[in-house]
Amino acid sequence: MTEVRITDDLDALLAVLPPHVEAAIRRIDGKDDLIEVVLDLGRVPEARYFDREAILDEREVTEADLEQKVVAIKPVKSKVGPTFKTKGKEVLDMLAAIDPQEAAAALDKGALELVLSDGSKVELDPSFVEVQKKLMIEGKAVETLQVRDILIAVSP
Repeated sequence: MTEVRITDDLDALLAVLPPHVEAAIRRIDGKDDLIEVVLDLGRVPEARYFDREAILDEREVTEADLEQKVVAIKPVKSKVGPTFKTKGKEVLDMLAAIDPQEAAAALDKGALELVLSDGSKVELDPSFVEVQKKLMIEGKAVETLQVRDILIAVSP
């Protein structure tokens, strides 16, 4: 029987983990047998290998270890255009230039107010923009995949 070895970029995975978890994995022998790293909120982080499991830290995973960050706001053009007509392009330009986190904070409070070049004000409720967020692990953005009740973080 031929043995098949699957190799992944372990360093890319380790680069997006919280530093204390990364250090723990690097200290453990058998990195070639690593199947997955589990970071569940309220539980201790663990590594699962072909033949065993290992607790990586006694400290439970917190929201500080895993957080969502607003990375962009995307205007809903099909709504902006008809609503603001001739001012639509200026509204779109302003949305492209605004800090996404500030815009998301204003939208969380109910509306984002923009002051146009002619001095007029327009108010955008959350239906005018799509807030795009990324999961951050220790400040590094990762892609995610949801499979039933399991969230898998993948380093881009």
